[in-house]
Amino acid sequence: ANAAGSSARMLKHRRKKHNAKERGESWRQAADERWPKKMHEMKERGASLTERGDEAPGDPPALEAASIHISSDDEWDGVSFMAAQEVDTSEAKHDAPTLTNKIICGYQGWFSYPGDGAPINRWKHWFKNPTDPESPSLDEITIDMFPATDEYDDEDLIETGIPMRDGSFAKFYSAVKPKVVLKHFEWMETHGIAGVFHMRFMESLHLPKNREWKTMVLRNVRSAAEATGRSFAVSYNIAGATLNNDVLDDLKADW
Repeated sequence: ANAAGSSARMLKHRRKKHNAKERGESWRQAADERWPKKMHEMKERGASLTERGDEAPGDPPALEAASIHISSDDEWDGVSFMAAQEVDTSEAKHDAPTLTNKIICGYQGWFSYPGDGAPINRWKHWFKNPTDPESPSLDEITIDMFPATDEYDDEDLIETGIPMRDGSFAKFYSAVKPKVVLKHFEWMETHGIAGVFHMRFMESLHLPKNREWKTMVLRNVRSAAEATGRSFAVSYNIAGATLNNDVLDDLKADW
């Protein structure tokens, strides 16, 4: 009985594996057929950006979006994302309007410190609610690894009282600083990374100070991408304890 049950389970597993393979092949075929058309639409929409000059100073960057949705009649729920502006690629070292054979990274840009120029004026993601914001302690740090900071300008860093092994004190950067984000994109250019999906978190975006802080980083991402010939897209994150069923409407309004 055990042997028969085992054989039946194995047969069922093989059948499911075969069906999954069939679904995967049909999905890839659909993607191959639809992708060139979608990319052409994105390119056409992106081209219209060069004709726009109506952004008011201080406004979030004007971006054209194309929503891509690929699905089949099977169990796939589909794959979708928003593609943002195509940057000027006249001097770029890669073909920005496509994702073919590209390495695209996620980019949060969520580190900040008091006095970095952001309206939130606080530590974000380096420390968790430090008792003394002017002198956070090692016990309050939230990162897993300390980043190398030797390639950043000193004016873009803040020094803390946390001692390092070489006798110096730990310094931290902020993505609000344009040259910090530019340095990240220069590294991408050097190492063959084509661009990023910049995360825009909907959590607390309704608060003016939070929205402006996140938009400052987005402006830096846009400028750095243009300066280095990288691509970027806005990737909305709708996870968060304070979000409700209005999040999609809020997302559209933010866009």
